[in-house]
Amino acid sequence: MDYAKSPVKALDLAKREIARRHDVYTRDAYAWALAAAGDADAASTEIKKAVELGVKDPLILSHAAAIAKLQATE
Repeated sequence: MDYAKSPVKALDLAKREIARRHDVYTRDAYAWALAAAGDADAASTEIKKAVELGVKDPLILSHAAAIAKLQATE
């Protein structure tokens, strides 16, 4: 759930990318980075945007499930 074991770096990179691109994979990466950085609420908001597009990618769906579980434990 991190970029080179550094959630801060992962989130920084994801923020830059989401500012430029809004595709499902970038949204997933941004949500995953938010989750890794401990922001489950923002991660949930972002992953929902990806899933609402009708994505069927098993990795993105597994990220959505993990983020939902993380949010439920907060």
